[in-house]
Amino acid sequence: MCCIVKSFVKWIISCVCCLIVIAVAILIALYFAIKPKKPSFNVVNVQTVDDRPSLFDISGDNVLPNVGFVLSSYNPNKVEIEYQTNNSLKVLPGSNVTKQSQPLGQAFLNTFSQGAKTQKNVTANWLSANRVDPDVMTVLQANLTNDLIVVTLSGRLQARGVYGGLRSPGVYVDIKCYVGFKPNSSMLASEYTECGVDIPFDQT
Repeated sequence: MCCIVKSFVKWIISCVCCLIVIAVAILIALYFAIKPKKPSFNVVNVQTVDDRPSLFDISGDNVLPNVGFVLSSYNPNKVEIEYQTNNSLKVLPGSNVTKQSQPLGQAFLNTFSQGAKTQKNVTANWLSANRVDPDVMTVLQANLTNDLIVVTLSGRLQARGVYGGLRSPGVYVDIKCYVGFKPNSSMLASEYTECGVDIPFDQT
């Protein structure tokens, strides 16, 4: 009886080991078949969000943004990507402001999905501002006079892959865009549209 039990245990262990090896092989095969790549983002336009005529204004001590940042998103992967809810990007002062870490506000993105190997335009809306430091306000007022506002969009988007009806665990995608726009003429300053994208190793 003891020998039978030992043989059964060995058989179970062998089966488990085989299943683990097969599962690892399948995962490796799927990885090389799909070859996940980082998506890309670029700011391609700016537009007003509500009926106010200007993209950006200052009234007293208040910053009044009305900016829709139009982002061109490209998915280079062989699977669909779903960007989940509650995604937003911090709006930070541009490089000509000393206190760059103080957010001016947040630009909010709606939930969206993107098919494999496709390009899609999505909009991040910035409609409200935080209380702004006096030094930052001085620079913003000077920039507004010169009709050029420079900001950085920075944040972590939640996304997951969709393949054959199956959804992967969520992953974070870090994005940072340097944007310059002309509030009086509602135009993008083309020299300030670069975006960097990264998928951090630490997903906590």
